[in-house]
Amino acid sequence: MATGGQSTSQGVVSGLFRLAGRTSTRTVRLAASVLISLVLMARAWRLFVRLSIPNAIGSTIFALTAWHVGPLKAAFLFIGTFMIYLLGQLLSQPDHNIGHRSGAIGFRGTHVENTVPALQSLIRRDNAGAADHFGYVEFDVHETADHKLVVLHDLDRVVRHSAAFPVNAAAISALRQQGVRLEGARVKDVTQAQLQSIHIAGREGLHAPTLAEFLRCCAQEGLQRSIAVEVKSLHSDTGRSELLNQIRLYKERYANKLEDSCADRKYTPFDWIAVISFPFFFAASFDEFGTDSWRHWGLKFQLEQVHARSCVLHSLDLFAGVEP
Repeated sequence: MATGGQSTSQGVVSGLFRLAGRTSTRTVRLAASVLISLVLMARAWRLFVRLSIPNAIGSTIFALTAWHVGPLKAAFLFIGTFMIYLLGQLLSQPDHNIGHRSGAIGFRGTHVENTVPALQSLIRRDNAGAADHFGYVEFDVHETADHKLVVLHDLDRVVRHSAAFPVNAAAISALRQQGVRLEGARVKDVTQAQLQSIHIAGREGLHAPTLAEFLRCCAQEGLQRSIAVEVKSLHSDTGRSELLNQIRLYKERYANKLEDSCADRKYTPFDWIAVISFPFFFAASFDEFGTDSWRHWGLKFQLEQVHARSCVLHSLDLFAGVEP
């Protein structure tokens, strides 16, 4: 899969995220979000140059405006209008969401990020009315070497916070003997069994869950919020198909029933469940925007009525322009 521009845009976005994370000032966070959104839109520029009715209308309006007031003024008007639109989109999104990484950040708290116990606790607090600033549940998904979908932010992070504990000594030794390079480890280089041999944060019995286990937990615990499945890395059609299959099953068995009971808790850009991703990760997982492979998967998403949205800027449709 194509990854052009990934390292540059990813580095800039990471830096801006660190800046935003260090401040409690809403204005600074909003400014960082604007800059991040511009970088992400630049990475997904092919979405905006495709031949489509909205693009044709926009180009016509700009051309007429330029003819009437001149190209420089038209450019300023366009940029100003766009920035107002962008700010409006960002202000309509949750400024703070405790559902990030399934309700826990890091490895040292009561619960560990992206784990079933953290998710259970989050849902139970919400159903008891004790979860403020809860917009939606978000968690990260990777595909393993044997094409299983697992939930974790990244393997290197898990290893760094788990390897030193005695409970993991045998597992870490076995992984090294099997040729797994643990420094900078990637999920796609290990099997599900190898990954789940690690007791996360040294907590015996706590392992990286599968996507199926996570979605089953959401249904069993009675989640009444939208879900954002953040795609970090998919590397095969098997993994991509399984992602859509798991989302379809969740919708059929559970999410479709929520509309009548708690529609006011749905986060509209995601419906009850959506795929989200940064454009550089999305292009690496579903191929570069505008390619035949990207279009193929876009049609499959449309068939299953699943949204694919950008992280940070949720109005950015990562399959924009795909038509049957």
